Amino acid sequence: MRFGQPLRCTGLPGDPRARRAATDEIMAAIGALSGQDRADRYNTHPGGTGTPSAAKGSVSSP
Repeated sequence: MRFGQPLRCTGLPGDPRARRAATDEIMAAIGALSGQDRADRYNTHPGGTGTPSAAKGSVSSP
């Protein structure tokens, strides 16, 4: 198991833009540690609702 440097997220907790920035920073750090490439888009539900597919219980293979 590898651990990266601590991250400091800034911004107001209720601000969606600050939350998205923190999520992007965390995902970039995970990618750097794991060697995985970052996807340039977010997964959405096939029905177009914007809900991630995994939240509906479907799992797709790469």
